[in-house]
Amino acid sequence: MGRKGQFFSIDVFVAIAIIGIGLFVLYSTKTVQPSDSQTISLSSDLMKNFNSHKVKDIDNAFIITLIQNGTIQNSDNTLLQQISEFYVYGQNDTASNLTQSVTEGILPFQYAFALYVNGSLVYQSRAQDPQTPNLIVTKRIVYGVKNSTAFWGPFLAEVRVWR
Repeated sequence: MGRKGQFFSIDVFVAIAIIGIGLFVLYSTKTVQPSDSQTISLSSDLMKNFNSHKVKDIDNAFIITLIQNGTIQNSDNTLLQQISEFYVYGQNDTASNLTQSVTEGILPFQYAFALYVNGSLVYQSRAQDPQTPNLIVTKRIVYGVKNSTAFWGPFLAEVRVWR
């Protein structure tokens, strides 16, 4: 009779040990979910910079060249207005080059962004992984005037930032 009690006691201790080890392993592994807060900040800051800085206030060799050769006719436009104006009038390469020129080195290496105007891709810093968990989009309405006579827009401009 003593052997049966001893067997069941050992069996209970083994079961408790297995359950304890299982719970320890379960709770010690952490699932890491990337934080969206920095991606949200980068997306809104990029859009704010595009939407608030005027072309004439930017010290950039490419912009100065575009102003001097007459490609940019209204230096009071914001960056977003100027990029969108290039898009509206079919100067997509100039819009892309301007976006690249003013954003070079702004984002940390692990982040990338794309600028869309009216649903069309204007510039993308690198290819987007379709499985990215941290895609944040900031949108603004953009419109403007060309040569003080022709109105264009409104269009929806989007900045998409991902990790």
